[in-house]
Amino acid sequence: FVIIDNVVTNDGPTGSQCKGSVAIPNTATSIANSAFANNSFVTTLSIPGSVTTIGTSAFDGLTSLTSLTLGQGIVTIGNFAFRNNNALTTLSIPGSVTTIGNNAFESLDSLTSLTLHEGIVTIGDFAFYDETLDGITSLTIPNSVQSIGEKSFMIYVTSGAPYALTNVDLGTGLTTIGY
Repeated sequence: FVIIDNVVTNDGPTGSQCKGSVAIPNTATSIANSAFANNSFVTTLSIPGSVTTIGTSAFDGLTSLTSLTLGQGIVTIGNFAFRNNNALTTLSIPGSVTTIGNNAFESLDSLTSLTLHEGIVTIGDFAFYDETLDGITSLTIPNSVQSIGEKSFMIYVTSGAPYALTNVDLGTGLTTIGY
């Protein structure tokens, strides 16, 4: 990847060529749209709090990603930002994040732990859609969340396996839930 005017972007015509562990430097303030999209070689990713915005599809399709660290300071996670990161098992979204975009964490098939911290205000349509919640047994929506979009937590199981989710706690700030 390269950094131009504090924005992380891809370094080639076919996208980012990074492999293994990637640590975004704290000089970066945003991640461009599709910066690392469809990179099947990144296994660990650390995004510092200096990054406030993660663009649309920035990390979509990182099929080998097993570890993700999101720094306190990130404010906006764009649409499709981490979709199809099939190997990721644990996800913790910091309280500095106020907006989670549409389909941002769709199809995280291996996820077994999801933590949403106090501070999140808006969760977009289909944000955790498809197999993302298949392995989650309990979900707490923070009190700060005011709006949850359409089918944001819909569980779509094709294997016929029973749903693992048995407990959902809705925060007190919730005013809108999509269908």
